[in-house]
Amino acid sequence: MKKLVLSFIVVLLFISCTSTVNLKSTEFKLQDGDYNAAFDDYVAKSKVVQAQQGDIVLNLDLGMLAHYDSKYSESNTLLTRAEDSITENFTQSVTAKIGTFLVNDNTAAYRGEDYEDIYINIFKSLNYYHLGKIESSMVELRRMSEKQTKLEVKYNIQTDKILSSSSSASSYLKGYRGQYFTNSALAQYLTMIFSRNLKDINTFNLSKQYFANSYVALSDYYTSGQTLLLDEEVYEYPSSMARVNFLAFNGLIPVKYEKSDAIPYFNTYIRIAYPVLGEYRTSVSKIVVKVAENTLQLNLVES
Repeated sequence: MKKLVLSFIVVLLFISCTSTVNLKSTEFKLQDGDYNAAFDDYVAKSKVVQAQQGDIVLNLDLGMLAHYDSKYSESNTLLTRAEDSITENFTQSVTAKIGTFLVNDNTAAYRGEDYEDIYINIFKSLNYYHLGKIESSMVELRRMSEKQTKLEVKYNIQTDKILSSSSSASSYLKGYRGQYFTNSALAQYLTMIFSRNLKDINTFNLSKQYFANSYVALSDYYTSGQTLLLDEEVYEYPSSMARVNFLAFNGLIPVKYEKSDAIPYFNTYIRIAYPVLGEYRTSVSKIVVKVAENTLQLNLVES
């Protein structure tokens, strides 16, 4: 009988059902683990969500619910629609964005957050894995890495512009660079697992090293440090053994709420409303897996 070598990994879920539409019934079904009922419940409200929140929110939410309901092909279709819409919105001119911002802050449809765009590729990669298309999984992880590189350039340019100006905001950005977008421990860990499956030793060794380096290079972000040891993550195992990796997600994305400021304008004020991200606190402190008589706690990889 083959022995099982167990490795554990847990991250926080970044994409979830978020909308001003009343989704309590969907959330209750999701919390109960009844993913099929949650998916069907959300579909019944899809026209309202689309009208009030737009296509990106609709496809993100349905794509995630489809993933957990094991509808992997459908999930990829929905997530790809959301990804394409985010890309299309990104290419629109800044002038157009400012125009809707000043005239009516309700006229602009939701454009998606950077972290949502990035984690779309994580879940598309996992969908392809479940469909037995490991090479396609690797493609999605590479696309995520490409997006991170573009974000690094994007925010470095914006930071340089602010620092070169006389704006009071420049004092808050001294020493900041876009290094937070250069790597992802979760993406590197998945790349390591998938490349081992594909018998690609070079990518396996490289991603394993990048995984460890991410906690050093991005210590301000990965404040918990590296909790997952890589000693047992080897390229080949004895024929009498097999490798089992557990992947668990917990929590929701940050809560978005509206904040507004009144800006003086001649003899009156202009109200500018903008979204603010608030921390979503989860009651889950740990996740434990029991195999036969062995009980092991999962390690935190990314949050």
